[in-house]
Amino acid sequence: MGIKRKKPKLSRCIIINLLLATILSIGILGYFWIQSQYSDFRAESKSMRARYLGSYKDLLKIEVDTAISYIEYQKAHVEPRLRKSIEGKVNEAYAIASNIFKQYREKRTLNEMREMVKDALRPMRFNEDRGYFFAFNLQGINEIFADRPEMEGKDMLPMQGIQGEYVVRDMLDIVHKHGEGFYQYSWTKPNQEGKFPKIAYVKLFEPFGWVLGTGEYLDDVQTEIQKEVVEFIEKIRFGGDGYVFVGQWDGVSLTRPAKGKNMWDVTDSQGTKIVQEMIRLAKEGSGYLEYVMPKLGETRPALKLSYAVGIPEWKWYVGTGIYIDEIETTIGQREKEVERKIIANLVKIVSVLAGIFGFVCLTAFYFSKKTKKNLDAFASFFERASFEQVELNLDEMNYDELQNLAHSANKMVRARKRAEQELIRSHAVLKTILERSPFGVAVIGRDRKIRWVNDYVSKLAGIQDATVLCGKECDAYLCPASQNECPILDKHQAVDNSERTLRRRDGSEIPILKSVMEIEMNGESVLLETFVDITEQKRAEAEKAVLEARLQQAQKMESIGSLAGGIAHDLNNILFPISGLSEMLLEDIPPDSPAHETIAQILKSAQRGSALVKQILAFSRQSNPRKLPIRIQPILEEALILARATIPLNIEIKSLISTDCGMVLADPTQVHQIAMNLITNAYHAVEENGGTIAIGLKEAAGGGPIGMYPPSFGGCNDLHDHWLPGDFLSDRYACITISDTGHGIEPPLIHKIFDPYFTTKAQGKGTGLGLSVAHGIVKEHGGDIRVYSEVGKGTTFNVYLPLLEDVQDGKITAVTPQQYPTGSESILLVDDENLIAYMEQMMLEKLGYQTTTHTRSPDALAAFKADPDKFDLVISDRGMPDMTGEQLAREIYAIKPDIPIILCTGFCNDN
Repeated sequence: MGIKRKKPKLSRCIIINLLLATILSIGILGYFWIQSQYSDFRAESKSMRARYLGSYKDLLKIEVDTAISYIEYQKAHVEPRLRKSIEGKVNEAYAIASNIFKQYREKRTLNEMREMVKDALRPMRFNEDRGYFFAFNLQGINEIFADRPEMEGKDMLPMQGIQGEYVVRDMLDIVHKHGEGFYQYSWTKPNQEGKFPKIAYVKLFEPFGWVLGTGEYLDDVQTEIQKEVVEFIEKIRFGGDGYVFVGQWDGVSLTRPAKGKNMWDVTDSQGTKIVQEMIRLAKEGSGYLEYVMPKLGETRPALKLSYAVGIPEWKWYVGTGIYIDEIETTIGQREKEVERKIIANLVKIVSVLAGIFGFVCLTAFYFSKKTKKNLDAFASFFERASFEQVELNLDEMNYDELQNLAHSANKMVRARKRAEQELIRSHAVLKTILERSPFGVAVIGRDRKIRWVNDYVSKLAGIQDATVLCGKECDAYLCPASQNECPILDKHQAVDNSERTLRRRDGSEIPILKSVMEIEMNGESVLLETFVDITEQKRAEAEKAVLEARLQQAQKMESIGSLAGGIAHDLNNILFPISGLSEMLLEDIPPDSPAHETIAQILKSAQRGSALVKQILAFSRQSNPRKLPIRIQPILEEALILARATIPLNIEIKSLISTDCGMVLADPTQVHQIAMNLITNAYHAVEENGGTIAIGLKEAAGGGPIGMYPPSFGGCNDLHDHWLPGDFLSDRYACITISDTGHGIEPPLIHKIFDPYFTTKAQGKGTGLGLSVAHGIVKEHGGDIRVYSEVGKGTTFNVYLPLLEDVQDGKITAVTPQQYPTGSESILLVDDENLIAYMEQMMLEKLGYQTTTHTRSPDALAAFKADPDKFDLVISDRGMPDMTGEQLAREIYAIKPDIPIILCTGFCNDN
């Protein structure tokens, strides 16, 4: 048996720790006092330095602001200076030309005087040889171009500036309006890239019909001014050795002491890139910089403060500096005085703290003796309480805190007994709840082996006895994370909430939503996993996604259709009078008249526009198709004949039209339009590389998604991946199939193909309306259209039109043309479109009717109220401002109930 090691007594530790705490407290107090004294000194030094630096900064800012003010003044006068210069030069050229004209107009011909002026102005140069004169006549022909003589005699009207402005034309406009003036434009420079602003001054010299002028680049004048600014700044001096410096943002110094040198990499003794920092401050606007001045010429290397300001338009920084090393010398002297004062006060404080330390030692010894007695009682209590229910005597405790502690210890003993009994009951209840819970519960060890599962887990895994799973690897049934990567064990996450799969005993998998967290159980760190089966939820989400896609497609086509219908209405209002008036003119003008063919072309163009409107109305499902019981076979056979006549022979056309397909209720013209639009698309798909186009017809049942891979026509019920969804409202359909073996449609584009004006064809091959019109026609007939496509293999369109039940074949009776009716009755005509009202009035009056026309409903109503018996019929537009056609009709019926009223409209969105 080993020797028991003796432990230190608590009372002794209290005394020792109390003394140590006292010593430490005294030391900390002393430290903070000294620190306070030193902080005050640092604050004073900082304040002193700030005051000095503040005065220096004010001085530097004044000097730099003076230079900046001069620069801003010069910058503001760049353009006025240029304008004054070129105006003076042009006036000088004008005076030369005037003198020559006055002196020789009676001695020389006009052409000779022009040549004399050219000889006088062409060699003249000014503004450091940059400036020269030019002249052109009022027809834009160049007369003088000193910089480019080869341009003289050429037409300058087409000449354009960098931004597309017609320079000579604009100058001619100025002299025509004002006789002279300034003109600003962009021009190029020899051997330089970019566009350069230039200002010209032109003046009309009437004797020759010339425009005299000259111009100057703004940046050339700016360069001259920059040179003057640098010369001015180099002369600025202040203090003993103060000066203002200027540099470019690329590091090149423009003034002394390093004039002409690139100072970009100049670094002081502290590693500061001086010029780079000043450029940074200049780009931000302005700022101050402290650094050690390097040896440059006569400068001395010492601490310096500089102030720099940026001029972004010139990419300059302007600044000045001043030496500040004397500030540090003054602060250093003050620091030595503070150190001597701190040492003297420290001796006094140590003496006071020693007396406090002795008093604390005596007090600690007295109280530790009384505390030891109470602590011994606690030691005896805890030794006995570990195996029996005992309690402390509260009256033996000397201090209130220890008495409260003893009372709490007695309550703890009583509570522990109750807790032991409650824990036994709770364990049984919790085990029952977990085993019968309606969700899975599993405990998994850090070794990834299952410790415990409830009955829900075993039934979901297909195992009758839950104990069979215990001890198994969790990857075999319960997977904490995919690919054996557990976020909690391998990635140290606190909680793992995610969707996973549960692997059943038969190998099948079930989607689950689970939560995993780390808990402590029986002294072991384990993973608690809870989950539920979300198979039904996943199935519902998939169905919801399909329904949402269908709803979005329907809403998109409905909104685009409304817009297209409104556009068609406006186009109808424009085309209606053109077409009507053209037809009336053709009746009045003899066929051999030259105007007859012109008007016929106008009518033809209006009819083409009308055909386009019909396509738009068909797309928007706002047309009024003439639906008849028809068979589709003859329409498709006619479309095949047209296709064979227009499609090259290298493209094979197959016909798979079933003869036993029933009848549909449809407009035959629109069905023919659907077929031709889809055949044209198929031809464009195979036009480049050749291929096969197949046209088929058969009966099909409505239901799920439909597709057909080209050119196999196994039926209209094959299920494929890439199909555009729709809705089936009937049970039996006539299925028109048009398929090609072309390049196919990219999957991202397949949901856009029915959008109006969307096309992937080359320019001139389509307007983007064909499929949208076909879609509108099919929907108008209560059918549906589906598409299946694979890139590189081909595309199939299936058009479904509802079949008629028990309808016998019939023929459409042709309507025999009749002569236009005439009459002499009085008609009140109302239409808010002036041209339409005018045309209708002409047509009615040509047929013999007496017509009173109004373009506002209130005016028409007032005319009717004034004399109701005058009118035999009212013809009104339905949609009008102020009062609609229906409102006008109600007001008229209230006055004269038996009068017939005709309401007309080019657009109706009523159901």
